[in-house]
Amino acid sequence: MTDAWPDPALPPSVEMTQTLAALDQARQDTALDAATRALLDRAHAALAAAIDDTESERLRYTALFDAVPDPVSILDWDGTVLDLNKAGMAAYQRPREEIVGQPIEVLNPDLPPDHMVPVWEALGRGETYAVEVANMRGDGRRFPVEVHSAGFDYRGRKCIVAVARDLSNRWQAETRYRLLFQVASEAVLILDATSEKLEEANPAAFKLLGEKARIAGWTFIESLDSLSVAGVQQLFAALRRNAFAIRATPTCRCRQEVRLSASGSDSGTRTRTGFDPASSRQKLPR
Repeated sequence: MTDAWPDPALPPSVEMTQTLAALDQARQDTALDAATRALLDRAHAALAAAIDDTESERLRYTALFDAVPDPVSILDWDGTVLDLNKAGMAAYQRPREEIVGQPIEVLNPDLPPDHMVPVWEALGRGETYAVEVANMRGDGRRFPVEVHSAGFDYRGRKCIVAVARDLSNRWQAETRYRLLFQVASEAVLILDATSEKLEEANPAAFKLLGEKARIAGWTFIESLDSLSVAGVQQLFAALRRNAFAIRATPTCRCRQEVRLSASGSDSGTRTRTGFDPASSRQKLPR
């Protein structure tokens, strides 16, 4: 036997308050013997305490639930929305009653039919489940979110809590970066810090280094003359040790004389090294 998910917006049930009122009236009956009236007094006190505890629990839950700045949904195991916090109502621009009781597709109509399967599998292993999707606002506009889900039991009922982080600002930043990367007049390369193989390059870099840089497995070192290799390798080694921008950069030659400005960054499970081959006539920042 499982309990229904409580509605945090509602005070204690009418049935409980009516029962409390009936007990109060009954214990006032002077025709009852003292033992029965004492029993009714204890029942009335116990029910009143239970109602107070339930109300306190409801208020604590609501305060905590609505204090989370990200949209949080409580889902039934089949994906039905059981509850939604204030941040969720603001993000989806819809009232709670339009969402609660509906399948999760009300927030993301683009989900495939079997979208709950990988969630169940991960939660069944005791893990959390994370995915990037596009949720929908009340006016039909999509916005990117990263959703982290975890499972829990509510009085014998399997439920899911899902926290959605709005990625709109990150996507906008990535779009601006991509645009700047492509149109930059300076050559920019992104190398894998371990293998030093090319992962990404902008058009200016291919113009500087030639089409051979597009060959799979190409490394920047291959494009240097023998006198430049040692200095660039020292630069890369320093980046791997320190992982910060190096402004005192070497001059090297790859089809023409260039100076390098290099920095390191951690991306996912790999550390990448980026650097900008720029004309030696250009003054580098100090």
